[in-house]
Amino acid sequence: MLEGGKISGRQLAFLLVLQVFGTVFLFLPGFVAKGAGRDAWLVPFVSAGFSLPQGALLLALVRRFQGATATGFCARQGGFLCRLPACLLLLFYTHLAAIVLREFGDFLNIAIMPETPLVVFGVVLVALSSYAVRQGIEVLGRLAEILLPVVLFSVAVVFILAVGNMESRHFFPVLENGLLPLLKGSLPSFGWYSELAVLLFLAPFVARPEETGWSFSVAVVITSIFFLLVIAGPLAVFGAEVTKSLVFPTFSLARIVELAEIVSRIEVVVVAVWVTAALVKLGILHYILVLGSAELLGLRDYRTLVLPLGLILGALSILVSRNVVELTEFLNRTWFFYSVTLQFLLPFAFFLMPLPGGNRR
Repeated sequence: MLEGGKISGRQLAFLLVLQVFGTVFLFLPGFVAKGAGRDAWLVPFVSAGFSLPQGALLLALVRRFQGATATGFCARQGGFLCRLPACLLLLFYTHLAAIVLREFGDFLNIAIMPETPLVVFGVVLVALSSYAVRQGIEVLGRLAEILLPVVLFSVAVVFILAVGNMESRHFFPVLENGLLPLLKGSLPSFGWYSELAVLLFLAPFVARPEETGWSFSVAVVITSIFFLLVIAGPLAVFGAEVTKSLVFPTFSLARIVELAEIVSRIEVVVVAVWVTAALVKLGILHYILVLGSAELLGLRDYRTLVLPLGLILGALSILVSRNVVELTEFLNRTWFFYSVTLQFLLPFAFFLMPLPGGNRR
C-alpha cells in the first residue's frame, strides 16, 4: 500500500457526504425543478432509494478487493484488460475534478467577483488541494470532520431564516401529473449520488473495516436530509417556475434571508463555507487520481504526482466548457448517463476479474 494513513468510520462517512453534497447545492435544485416541478422536494427520497443497490454493489466490491483500492486490485491482476476499468475510472475522476474546479470558478465569478479572471480561482483551489493531498488521507479525513458540521449548519441556518418567506402552496398538489415527471426530475440526482463510488478508493483506509457499511448508510441519510433542505427551500420561497430558471437557486435563497433587519447579506459567509466544501471534494478526487495513477504505474510514492496532475486539472478546468451555460446544459442533460455508466455499471467489470489464488467468489 502506498498510503500508510488510516481514517475512522465517521471520517469516511463525512468524506462521502462532502463528495456528493459538495456541489449539490449549486446547480442540482434547478435541474430537478425543471423535471419534477413542484414535486422536486420528493427527489431526495427517490435518490436515496437509488443508492441502495449501488451500496450493495460497492460493499460487495470492497470485500472482494481484500483491503486494496480499485486500482490496487487491478494492478495486482496484471494485463491491460484487467487495468482498463481502473484506467477509465481515473479518466472519469480527472474530468469530474476539472468540472468541480470550473463549477466553483464560474460560481465565484458570476456571484461574487465578476472582475477576477477564472484562472485565479483554479490556481488557488489547486494549490490548496495539492497541499492537503500531499499530507495524505488522514488530513483529508480530519478536514472533512471539521468542515462538514460547519457546512451543514450553514445550510440549516439559511433554511430556517427563509422559513418566513416560504409558502406551502408551492408543494401542492402532490404528484398531480403522476410519477413520470418525478422520475425524470430524479435522473440528474442519480448522477450525483453515483459519486459514492469513491468508496472503492477510500474504504481500504478505514481503521475498522466492519464500519464501512455503517459509514455508507450514514452518508446516504445525511446527504438526503440536506439535499431535501436545499431543494425544498428555494421551491417553497420562489415556486417551481422561478426555481428552475435560476442558475444558483440556493445562493439566491441565501441572498434574500435576513433576521429582524439586523443580520443580512449572509451569502458571503455562506459562500466561504461552501467553497471549503468544494475544496474537500476536489481534494478527494485529486487524491484518488494521484494514488490510483501511482498504483497502476507501480510507483513507490504517489506524492511525486500531486503537483503535475494538479496543474493538468487546472488547465482542464478552463477547457472543460466555454461558459456556464454550456456547463449547466452538459450537467443537466448528459451527466446522468455519463456518471451512472462509469460509476455504477462499469464496476460490475471488477467481478469478472479473478481473485488471487484463482478463487472467483
